Amino acid sequence: MNWIKTARGIHGEIVSCRTEDRLQLHGLWAGGGDTVLIHNHGTASAYGIESFEPQLQRWAGENGWGFLTCNSRGAHVLEDWQNSGAAVELFSDSPKDLKAWLGWASKTGAKRVILSGHSLGTEKIAHFLRGHEAPSIVGAILL
Repeated sequence: MNWIKTARGIHGEIVSCRTEDRLQLHGLWAGGGDTVLIHNHGTASAYGIESFEPQLQRWAGENGWGFLTCNSRGAHVLEDWQNSGAAVELFSDSPKDLKAWLGWASKTGAKRVILSGHSLGTEKIAHFLRGHEAPSIVGAILL
């Protein structure tokens, strides 16, 4: 069992997707109905690290929703193997990450998406919503 599933109080399957510029992103997925809550972390954080993620997952489950907490290109300080991380992240590239995760969620059968973000993740969501059409997004939670 992966440490993140037990040490942080969240559970699910470790999943990944690729952005249009070929970055590999990882997340933790707990399936549910056709609505999915997708959580985006803050600067240099990563999925499973934020202390309130177990509550988000529990809330999503109580509502019959899937839950995905996922990394962006700003995960960790530096991931040298693919030149990503907060040290080298360009904010203008952040929509590529959300587009990749929205595509991934769509492949799981998600018809409705609620985006959740913490810290810099909130700004990435606001930036994405301002400039991109995504009919599946029905709400946003900015923490």
